[in-house]
Amino acid sequence: MNNPVPSISSLLRNDTLAVTFAFTPLVLLLLPLAVYGLPALLGGPTAPLHPLALPGLAILAIFSWSVLVWRVLSLRAIFADGDRVEGVITRIWFFRQRGQCELSYTRMGMPITAKSNLVRTERSRRLAVGQKVTLVVDPRDDQRVFICALYL
Repeated sequence: MNNPVPSISSLLRNDTLAVTFAFTPLVLLLLPLAVYGLPALLGGPTAPLHPLALPGLAILAIFSWSVLVWRVLSLRAIFADGDRVEGVITRIWFFRQRGQCELSYTRMGMPITAKSNLVRTERSRRLAVGQKVTLVVDPRDDQRVFICALYL
């Protein structure tokens, strides 16, 4: 199929796992600066940095960014190859910045109920129970759906 795919920034706004793997390396690489560099700048006592600390943190950062690339590519592949179906929101709730949406749709004549995790954004707050939405269904898993309006 030749369906539109979401941009990387859209995925980072709407996918909790992607944003976690995007910002974890930055935190990991800034950690030694805060723990070891800040006391030295303030004139306090400094502890010696373990020789494997920076290489270990760099390896974790590379691993995290690799997982991020895999996540973005796999989500974009689902949007490119997934089926577009009409669905109805049957339940939606938010707690702090996260939420979940229960959706009902029909695929190949069979009724299916699926859940989709949400990040609280301006678009996701406008969703309501009973609202009809266009869904992208993962070709390999009928339970894995994404609301098009949030990503595209």
